[in-house]
Amino acid sequence: MALSTKDIQTFARCAIEDAARPLYAATDERKAMLLAEARVYARAYYAQAQDDVKNSGFRVTQRVKDILWATLESIANTEMAKE
Repeated sequence: MALSTKDIQTFARCAIEDAARPLYAATDERKAMLLAEARVYARAYYAQAQDDVKNSGFRVTQRVKDILWATLESIANTEMAKE
């Protein structure tokens, strides 16, 4: 079974959300700031998103890589436009 585009985009979003999760008891404002920062640097989680796909038992094909990159790029650009 192949991954759908929506599934691949979910892997990309989850990589960012996991990276933004604080390892300590943070305030809601701090959590929001960490998530915004992770979204700005979304492209940095490209390898992590690929590893997540691979560890889920799916193959990382060029199509998967392209969709992951496009999704991360879109997230970063959207967050940068807010600033």
